Amino acid sequence: MSILKLAKIINTNARAAQKFQTETWKRGFGCVQCGSIRAWKHRKLKNGLQKYRCEDCHHVFSDQSWTILRWNKARIDKVAVVNHLPKMTVRELAKQSELNKNTVERLMRLIRKTKGKLYQAAGPPELAGVVEMDETMMAKQWFWGAIERKTGKAIVEMIPNRTETILSAKIWKYVKEESLIITDELKSYQPHPRFFGHATVNHSKEFVRTGCRAIHTNSIESLWRQLKRRINHACNGVKLEHIQDYINEYFYTKNYDQNLKPTFFPLYCRKI
Repeated sequence: MSILKLAKIINTNARAAQKFQTETWKRGFGCVQCGSIRAWKHRKLKNGLQKYRCEDCHHVFSDQSWTILRWNKARIDKVAVVNHLPKMTVRELAKQSELNKNTVERLMRLIRKTKGKLYQAAGPPELAGVVEMDETMMAKQWFWGAIERKTGKAIVEMIPNRTETILSAKIWKYVKEESLIITDELKSYQPHPRFFGHATVNHSKEFVRTGCRAIHTNSIESLWRQLKRRINHACNGVKLEHIQDYINEYFYTKNYDQNLKPTFFPLYCRKI
């Protein structure tokens, strides 16, 4: 969804709250505790959403109870703005959304974890055709990556070392048989010649094999640059324990957003 389309939907907080309510109760209205439909309006939350009181079990709930945003107090239109401007820094997002820095950091952490969980639930893609592979170091830890050249689908995982046992296991797990694997000349890459084609590039002499423009690892190298730039731009680097969350969010957007096209409201009105 573009910023222009988002602005048409949430030009006021009331319209944003109405859209949130429509998506939340898409499968039917009912008490989140007992399921009864005998519930009446209680009062409104500060962010414009409605609270209800169940007549049967006397439980008080709201439009965002049991959703991803169940503890959120910020206005829904401002939260949507934070969600759709992910490439800005925390300070820039706070200025654009008119929220304080701590609130923006909390929302960005929530967005990151939500997309990361969706990425893990969807599962990593299976790579086929021409697949480029490489390793890089972030926060003093090795990461292995592979990208399918035709579609751009990619996988990045943390690895303890670059031994043949570890890298061969990754190839057998994520790459389909009869694919062409392109790597540098690291000796640990030894895919079985019966099932995988294997081409290498000597980076100490060249970045594209002389006389064959198709043999290179430029796609995976570009992926490393984009990923590191995204992490460093977000908060001037992150701790090792948080890097995988950033990676999961990045690849959920890269692998699945173009196909599923999730928008703000279906994503944050999900029942959990």
